[in-house]
Amino acid sequence: MKIHPVKDLYEIEIANIKKRNSNQGIGLKSGYPEMDAIMGGIGFEPGFIYTIASRPGMGKTALILNLVFNQLSSLAHQDCIVYVSTKDSSTVLMQKILAIASGIDLKKIQLGQLSVQELSVLQSPEILGMVSNDKLVFVESINPTLDSLKEVISEQEKNRKQVKMMAIDVIQSAAIETAEGKEEGYKNLMNELKVLAIAKQMPMLLASEVNRRVEYRNGPKIPQLTDLLYSGHIGYLSDFCFMLVRPNYYEVPGEYVNLTPYEAHLIVKKNVYGPLDTIVLHVQIAKQLFISAPKWH
Repeated sequence: MKIHPVKDLYEIEIANIKKRNSNQGIGLKSGYPEMDAIMGGIGFEPGFIYTIASRPGMGKTALILNLVFNQLSSLAHQDCIVYVSTKDSSTVLMQKILAIASGIDLKKIQLGQLSVQELSVLQSPEILGMVSNDKLVFVESINPTLDSLKEVISEQEKNRKQVKMMAIDVIQSAAIETAEGKEEGYKNLMNELKVLAIAKQMPMLLASEVNRRVEYRNGPKIPQLTDLLYSGHIGYLSDFCFMLVRPNYYEVPGEYVNLTPYEAHLIVKKNVYGPLDTIVLHVQIAKQLFISAPKWH
């Protein structure tokens, strides 16, 4: 149980309102103006949980890596982001980040098929600056426990680093107490992650899998909160939940019209600030890039 005196909450909120009014912001900007606007113009807010869910192959890992990368340049020297991967190795994650940073096809990086100019880009001062100050920390863990996540944060704090965000890809791989079943197990985990996010004053960014039944049911194939794998509590206990859909990927007849080949939709299914909308992005999966639609050329 957490008790919050209204006086304290009032003082915190007034301070945050003043920051918003002076355009200082209190969160980490996503890099996508439409997304930031949906999130109250704040960006990723400390103490909040943000979940991005999709069917397989939509590119949620690439999108989360873009969201992480977009914040690196604005972090202070003592700040860092922790990315916990339950499926990709740190080597693969580094290759994907390099593709995002350089705009070079991921396969060319992985297969060593780079031109002299492309190799020069990967060794440019901009990219070297990104990796030389420990602003991004990759953690490989097949089944991370809550205690292990806390240990990672403590380790960064020992190194005089403040974790400004933790990303977990994917939440369904986290270890849970199964005595009450997976549904209750993930409910308890989400509540504990919320407590951790508040205690450390950082946003929590989660990737979530979706039940495959979505692909086979009649009617719209857009995932709902109840479609999150193992537990609808993952969506309900998130402050924001986005469903990532690449309409052309499954080509559902009549579900979408007037699409461009590179279109991706980030559909807001949960928003503590109220408005539900669809954010249109453009994607180049070969380069792992998600870009705001108006800026696409």
